[in-house]
Order: sequence, then structure tokens, then C-alpha cells
Amino acid sequence: MASAPFISVVIPVRNEGRHVARTVSAVLDGEYPPERLEVIVVDGASGDDTRAQVRAIAAHDARVRVLDNPAGRTPVGLNIGVRAARGDVIVRIDAHTLPAADYLTACVRALERAGVWAVGGRMVGAGETPFGRAVAAATGTPFGAGDARFRLGGEGPADTVYLGAWWREVFDRVGLFDERMARNQDYELCVRIRAAGGTVWLDPEIRSITRVRETPAGLARQYFGYGEGRAATVALYPGSLRWRQAMPALFAAALAVGSLGALLVPGLAAWFVAVVAGYAAVTVGVTAWVGRRMTWRDALRLPPVFWIIHLTWGCGFWAAIARYAGRRVGAALRGRPDADNRNEPNRVKPD
Repeated sequence: MASAPFISVVIPVRNEGRHVARTVSAVLDGEYPPERLEVIVVDGASGDDTRAQVRAIAAHDARVRVLDNPAGRTPVGLNIGVRAARGDVIVRIDAHTLPAADYLTACVRALERAGVWAVGGRMVGAGETPFGRAVAAATGTPFGAGDARFRLGGEGPADTVYLGAWWREVFDRVGLFDERMARNQDYELCVRIRAAGGTVWLDPEIRSITRVRETPAGLARQYFGYGEGRAATVALYPGSLRWRQAMPALFAAALAVGSLGALLVPGLAAWFVAVVAGYAAVTVGVTAWVGRRMTWRDALRLPPVFWIIHLTWGCGFWAAIARYAGRRVGAALRGRPDADNRNEPNRVKPD
């Protein structure tokens, strides 16, 4: 690739001492021409040895730079990296990700399609414990991921992709990552890209492995945050909500309303039990189907994984919606602009 575009890989990190060295090394050791590559690790005030590990790599490889992100938030770190990048192409990689050797090459090939502004591949999980392996299996099924193509695979235009790679000028046209969004900032950027006329492309040749959460608490925090992030995007772009995201939110609401209603109105108890029993039956059926390719110890973890994913995502969604509504009401009562509308990035409004 003598004429390969210069690539800036941006890796936002915070307390990733268990993973960061392996991820950075995988990028550096890939097949992309080494003289056409830089790696920018943006550290969000880590309290472990993340920064020391990256500095040790940088001491032996001038392609690696370490920048500070005092705010500690992912979108802020991404923007710091994008502003500092020298590349024609910006590639995001997270510290939990192990890219394939040809990952960057595949990103460039996909970006060279006419009209494509952003590309990415399928999110493929890997776990090291029975619970982690169950998470990886569950999130690769329609029951665990809905119709999310970046989870299920395929090729072609998509609403969003895993991680992402962009031509540098895309950020000049639609703006940087929205720093108000602790989660889902990649999806929100894709909304603006598609609204501006660009194509977001899913390519199966862009291959990587992501390490999943290995504990119920870690998975619950992750999906609660996903729900919060999706709600923030819906607040900005109501038309962006997909059915796969509406279902866990509706299910969580049905359980909350149904349980309260069953206590207050005896006639609703049977309806509530039917909803729970129906969901449990579907969970058992999906577990039997997915579990055929797993050990029984791993398969037994699938039902709680599905429940955690759906319920915490739904609860996170409604918690964020409630906070957003509360801020809007409070701002209206004070006669002041809504704080959520301040510092808005340059944004292309969808139709």
C-alpha cells in the first residue's frame, strides 16, 4: 500500500491496565504500513498503571502518543484525539478490543467506496469465564441484540457500526463527538452523518474481538449506561429510535406498571403473570437453541444474562428520560434555556 492514507488510531482509556498494552501492541503489530500510522492514547485520569504501560510502549515506538483527558469522559477523550490527529483517516479502537492484523487495511478499503463516510465491522465478543462466554453468545443473537446489524453481521449500509473509522473531513462537515453523551456518542455521530448525506457502511472484513464483561454487576452497569445513552440520543433525535431499542424499554415499563397494577387491581395479576411467563418461556427456548453450541455450565448462565441485558437497558433508558424531562421542566420554571442545549456541537439536523 504505497499510497496508503495516513491513519490516526484514537484509543480513549481510563483504568484499562488489564488490557491496554495488548490492544496498543495489536495495532502497532498489524500489517498496515508502519510509517503511515500513529496511535493516540487519550488517558482519562486513570488511577491504575494504564498510563505507565502506554508510556513504556511510547518510549520504544515514536508512533505512540499519550494525551490527557482531565474530564475522564469518553467523548471528550475522542475529541481530544481527533483534534490532535495528523491522519487522513481517523480510526477509533477501545482498550477492550483486539483488532485483526488487517483491521486498518480493511477500514481503508471500505472507506474507498463511493459515498461512504464511516465504516466499521461486526462486534464479536469473547469471554474468559462461564458468565463471560454466556454474555458473548447472548449478545450475538437477535434475542440479545435485536436487529442490530453490527452485532449480527452482514454487509452494506447500516444505522451504526462498532467503533468506527472516518475520513478526517467528515468531522469538519458534521462536527465532533457530542461531549454531553457519556454513552452512544458513536450512534449519535452516525445520525448526523446519515442526515448530511453520507453512508455508514458495515463490512465483515473489518474484524476484531472485544472482551465482554465477566460479572453480572459489570454487565448491568454497562447496559444501564447503554440505555441512558440511547435515551439521550432519542431526546435529540426522536425519529432515531429503533424497535430493537424500544422493546427492552417497553418490557421494563410493563414489568414496573404491571407489578404495581397487580397489587392495586387484583384482575391485573393474571395479565402480569402471563407477561412474565411468556418472557421466561422465550428465554428458555432461546437458551436451548443457543446452548446447543456451548457447554452446559456456560449455557446455564444465558437466562440471567438475557434478563440483565433487557432490564438494565430498559431501566437506564427510562431513568435518563426522567432526568431529561425533569431538567426541561426545571428550566422552564426558571425561565432559562435548557442546560442540555448548551455547548451543542456543530450539528446537521435530520429531516
